[in-house]
Amino acid sequence: MDVAKQRRGSISRSVSFADANTAVAVGGAGTVLRTIDGGVTWTSQLSESSGILWAVSFVDAQNGTIVGDAFIAGTRDGGATWTRQLTSTPVSLWAVSFADPDNGTAVGLAGMQRTTDGGATWTDQIGGATTDLRAVSSVNKNTATAVGGAGTILRTDDGGDTWLFQASGTTRALNAVSFTDINNGTVVGEAGTILRTLDGGATWTAQSSGTTSNLRAVSFVDALHGTAVGEAGSILRTTDGGAAWTRQSTGTPDDFQGVSFVDANTGTIVAQSDNILRTTNGGASWVYQDIRMNIALRAVSFVDANTGWVVGTSQGRYGAILHTTNGGKTWGGQLFETGAYPRAVSAADVNTATMVTLTGDIHRTIDGGSTWSRQYSGTYHSLNGVSLVDANTATAVGNFGTILHTTTGGE
Repeated sequence: MDVAKQRRGSISRSVSFADANTAVAVGGAGTVLRTIDGGVTWTSQLSESSGILWAVSFVDAQNGTIVGDAFIAGTRDGGATWTRQLTSTPVSLWAVSFADPDNGTAVGLAGMQRTTDGGATWTDQIGGATTDLRAVSSVNKNTATAVGGAGTILRTDDGGDTWLFQASGTTRALNAVSFTDINNGTVVGEAGTILRTLDGGATWTAQSSGTTSNLRAVSFVDALHGTAVGEAGSILRTTDGGAAWTRQSTGTPDDFQGVSFVDANTGTIVAQSDNILRTTNGGASWVYQDIRMNIALRAVSFVDANTGWVVGTSQGRYGAILHTTNGGKTWGGQLFETGAYPRAVSAADVNTATMVTLTGDIHRTIDGGSTWSRQYSGTYHSLNGVSLVDANTATAVGNFGTILHTTTGGE
């Protein structure tokens, strides 16, 4: 059976090879096709699903899993037979990946499902969150906090195996989060919302921002010194952990999208209008840096006073990454891929950085930005935030409760 000649409703969505000859392809109307001769011939199999099957993955020659519309099935005989597995999600699962025959993760419209027993049971990794997650802050390999729409705050202390909801006390959208250690963190969001925790999120306390503008980003360098930025030229500065926030001015009504400080004095902010501003005195004054590239900037990440990246979109359709090694005196970079739409960037050191995009793509550099490689994310949802702890450990978050975690640099 020639896969290319299948009727439109059964077009293959994914294919996975168990070995050089054995492969399984899945598609619409519950289609499962298997070959044992390297694709010369394909045989249709029963899947117990009449919906779209979105993905298939084999971890070895015998053990494989298929996922689809409210559906998971597994095989232990190279795809000769498939057994339906129970899942708690009533909606689509779009990708699946196993580390070994027992431990696997499926992602989809309602977030993540995880198994540690080969699919005998699947559990919701993030407690049923379906809202868009907009930012994440990691402080070590185990601990991270994600924030998003409708006042959502999620925290993991076990490297992402489980995510627990925390009571934010608000239903407003939360756009950014910054933790400096496992206890001290700040969240900013819609209508000037600022929340602060001193106990790892067990309790969150609202702080007075003095503005009703949407705040888009926040960066703390220690428990006391932080800067938040947002719409209508908003720059807010605290030197006492948010007990008081002071407005700073650049003389422009730019919508600021990102901020990154490396110490109490040195920081960079980026604007949707392609402006980059830098301070070396804690924001008492800001100096414009001219990139002359007409890029709508989305995010910024510096690892030290000299080395940093900014990302955005050029001409409404090209992804753009800019890199500096001299504190922004000069910026070099590249345009790439129509429709990539970068959303966030995080750098671990002068060589290693990761960028995520509106289309669910992940791009990584390990040579200071000279080259970027695309990594398989397993999702088509927008990825809105990413946080690197080190060169190998990272967490990315996105729409519909999507959370992705790697301890291998995304490989």
